[in-house]
Amino acid sequence: MVQMGDGTAVHLKRRAAEVVAFGGAGLLCVRVAAARGVVGKKNNVNLFVRVSLGDKTKQTPRVPIKADDNSWVWRTPPFIFEVHDAKANVSLEVVDGADGDAAETPLGRFEVQAAQAQDKLGQGFQRRPLFNAGEDSGELEVEIRFEGEVPFSVEGMLQEAIAMLSGDANTSEPVQILDSELRCPSMHPITKHKKGLRWHQVLHKMDQRCSLCDDVIRPVDARWRCHHHCNFDVCEACHREVHGGFAAGSGPHPHFADLCLDLPGDAKFEAPRRGRSAGAVRRSPSVTSATRGLAGSRARGSSSGRIVRKANDGLPHSTSFGSTTALRQRFLPNTPDSYCSVDREPAKLDVLSAKLPADAVDRYDNTVFYGVDIVPEPGYEAWRVLRRYNDFSNLAERLGPHAKSFPDAPFPGKLLFTSTDAKLEERRVALEAWLQRVLARRPMPRLWLRPLHEFCHAGRSAEAGGFAPLPQSWGTSVIL
Repeated sequence: MVQMGDGTAVHLKRRAAEVVAFGGAGLLCVRVAAARGVVGKKNNVNLFVRVSLGDKTKQTPRVPIKADDNSWVWRTPPFIFEVHDAKANVSLEVVDGADGDAAETPLGRFEVQAAQAQDKLGQGFQRRPLFNAGEDSGELEVEIRFEGEVPFSVEGMLQEAIAMLSGDANTSEPVQILDSELRCPSMHPITKHKKGLRWHQVLHKMDQRCSLCDDVIRPVDARWRCHHHCNFDVCEACHREVHGGFAAGSGPHPHFADLCLDLPGDAKFEAPRRGRSAGAVRRSPSVTSATRGLAGSRARGSSSGRIVRKANDGLPHSTSFGSTTALRQRFLPNTPDSYCSVDREPAKLDVLSAKLPADAVDRYDNTVFYGVDIVPEPGYEAWRVLRRYNDFSNLAERLGPHAKSFPDAPFPGKLLFTSTDAKLEERRVALEAWLQRVLARRPMPRLWLRPLHEFCHAGRSAEAGGFAPLPQSWGTSVIL
């Protein structure tokens, strides 16, 4: 807990977790204590410290010099910054300027990366040297505390992997991947090491399997997982393979199985997939994350866009729409793979907005389907996807509780019992407003990219339009 100037207190870890959940990097707490031996000051000058992080700037009050030890002391509460980019630098600058004096003279500053400040500077208040035009200009006593995620370099990891595979790397130093790289479907770092199963798991002979390679984890084996109850376990072999580098001839870890690396020359390495046996379906983090989120589409696309479904279509109800090529070819045979590929982590969301036309609503088997027209970035043609209310609801769950409570566009609830045309139209309008509000979020939280990418791309048709309208009057007595 950090005590603020207005008498309130801030729980840094809890507040930082909220920032990370919305796509930020964490929280930075800066406390300025004193400046000593500052060079270049005027006589009887008042100094203040300006703290900057990105486009955010805060400053201490101006205080006079203490003549006895040539120092300035500030008795101010800490400054709290929300860090959106963990690689951004925080700078502290001592400035010469009396109240009302328009001319300000920088006397010294120092700069450090926000996420690494605490590790580099140490715990508690530390004296840091100030520099002005490359020359020593006194020192500043300051405490910088960061709570959140430390950044890692994907580019560096790929370069080391390429060097190792091409034989240029030192074999005595395996490829190192930070803990923050290996995550559960909820994006929690896999850093918790557990030895063996709990007594009730052994008693009930629970079958524990590795979520990466699907191998059985025996009661005496160690496993890795996150610090939350996500039921995502990683065996010791998979964790060691990730953090210790690639085993000879095995290729990258299945967590990066879809990654294709271009090597020098004509050589090309494509990661092999691991599984229980030939033809077996392996659970991967991307598929696991997808199946926990958006529910499977039970609709078979046709040329007109109308919904045609057989009672015994053989499609598992828990399968994520668009998550496998086989299902895509079976139920959307005319859809290119590139339209529905959601296995890789998207770098950004290429969607500007979305619309739910009133004439693109249909129902089949007491289930309402909405045609969602996706508006992409300029230069691309719009497309349409079919979504049920449960797909919208699952998307909202994956985005987090804050995504359901926009003041201007709250997420609509379920309709119980008889649902009239007027109620369905009201919900369509509410769903459209909510989805537009989500897609308009800037900056877009990085944890939202995959769920939104899957929702907007999976099972898309080549063009928008072509759906038959909803009948003028009908009702149902089921939960929609």
